[in-house]
Amino acid sequence: MKASTSVKIHVSRTAKQTLHQVCWRESGKRERKTFTHAPDAQRFARQKESDLARGAQFARGLTFADSQSYAAAVKALAELSQIVPVHEAVRSFTEAAKIVGPANVTNAVRFYAEHHREITSVRLDEAIPHFIQSREKMNVTLGHLAQIRRHLSCLQTRFPGRNLEELRTAELESWVDSLPWQASTKNFLRRTLVALGHWAQKQGHLAKQRPTEFKGLTRRKEPAREIQIFTPGQMRKLLDHAAPSLLPWLVLGGFCGLRGAELSRVEWTDIRWEQGCLILPGRKTKTARRRSVEIPANALQFLLPYRNQTGRILSYSDRQTPQKMTAALCAKLGFAWPLNGLRHSFCTYHYALNGNKHETARQAGNSPAMLDQHYLDATSRAQAQAWFSIQPTWTPLPLPSDSPGAPTQSVGPLVPQMTAS
Repeated sequence: MKASTSVKIHVSRTAKQTLHQVCWRESGKRERKTFTHAPDAQRFARQKESDLARGAQFARGLTFADSQSYAAAVKALAELSQIVPVHEAVRSFTEAAKIVGPANVTNAVRFYAEHHREITSVRLDEAIPHFIQSREKMNVTLGHLAQIRRHLSCLQTRFPGRNLEELRTAELESWVDSLPWQASTKNFLRRTLVALGHWAQKQGHLAKQRPTEFKGLTRRKEPAREIQIFTPGQMRKLLDHAAPSLLPWLVLGGFCGLRGAELSRVEWTDIRWEQGCLILPGRKTKTARRRSVEIPANALQFLLPYRNQTGRILSYSDRQTPQKMTAALCAKLGFAWPLNGLRHSFCTYHYALNGNKHETARQAGNSPAMLDQHYLDATSRAQAQAWFSIQPTWTPLPLPSDSPGAPTQSVGPLVPQMTAS
């Protein structure tokens, strides 16, 4: 059945139905549309023929300037590697202009090309495991790593199937606001997301020339928190009842001021027994700066029985961390485990004993301003002297001749004889 010379209707019959396919050529392409009823096909064919006739009449009425404009457009499109009809180019330009405005289309395209040319798209569920592996290679502590896993699992659950580059600050901010977490936990989440963004930039999954969407997340204001410390009597009880595997953690944290994360990276070979100090390489410190930590004479007495040990000072699992072990021991002994109590105790007593915030800051690896803010006049000099006078209850081993403190002549056991917690 033929409706016209330019628009044709082809009929095909199957066992179940008869199909009427309308065919025509438009903008250099063969187009078609299928109908199940003949009247509908005929009506569409007449309308399409009328539209084509109007287009042909419009083309015949083009002025010389219009013809030149068309020829210039065709010439410009010829510079592309593939053939693009004029009408498709105009349609694409129109859609872009509706979004950014006609004058900004070129700038918008140039910006997109500069920031997305080398990006390799990746889904969250693909990126997160590789990011966590990168943290493992950096020797991130098990507790820290577990928290990263929990937070990124929440992110993946909230934005399932999303690509990393699709996430926007506004929706991330709304999600963080909805979480029933404290400000400190949300700030930890923000740091994790910012680190994820930096990693993604290095891997080519996000643009490198501008900050990531994670960077724009708000830092929550954390309420001021009063530090809590152990008394010398409490520390004495902890050391008397701690398991031998926990004792070095208590000693280096309480008498040398090492952070929990730093303690997880320290090895016995980092201790210079003859000099009475511990050398922390930059890769093991929070500030990534090498630090020399003096080991007080009393701390050295606690550590000497372990002198022949090798490997890491601490070996524990995510379920049985030194913090959990110490908290359980504190509860057994009848007092509470203060958050970060060992390091807070060291900074408090060391500052009170020496009165030199710069020396304490050097030992602890933080700033003098931080010491004035949290540890100034927090205890008495007499308490500080009592803290650094705590000695082992077993017979002390002799100190090396050039170590701080007066050496003794008696020799104790190779392993401390203490009651396991």
